[in-house]
Amino acid sequence: LASIPEPLIRYRHYDEQVSSRHATEQQIGAAIAKLAYYERLAGRPDPTEDLERLPGTESLDALFGREGVGREVRAQVAPGLLYSKAGLRDHGFELLLRYLSEGGSHSGMWRTVVRLVRFGEPARAARLALRLASSLTPSAQAAGPA
Repeated sequence: LASIPEPLIRYRHYDEQVSSRHATEQQIGAAIAKLAYYERLAGRPDPTEDLERLPGTESLDALFGREGVGREVRAQVAPGLLYSKAGLRDHGFELLLRYLSEGGSHSGMWRTVVRLVRFGEPARAARLALRLASSLTPSAQAAGPA
């Protein structure tokens, strides 16, 4: 990954890609692989070494033996889901909502509400809008959506 230019790492997904069906899992897997690499670099064992399948983000704290790992993975993955039709239609949407519940950045989220409507997902758009509105601070509520 170190030699690949950043724009290639953050490429957009489109419906015809075979990998679009598994976009969220791939992004989560890449984030976990990076964390496992840092564990090995620090001289600790790789907690993913003997796994046949990666656990969900909610189980990562226990797997890595420290708090905040799942949250860190969600924080890495969530921004990459904002433009992914496949990601917003699969369990990536729930990951995005949890990221916001954990205090994640609202940057670009209001535009994602509109994008969800365009993707034919009005119920998810409404859920995201409600989550955004409920997590705004009083001063941000007075300023309106960004």
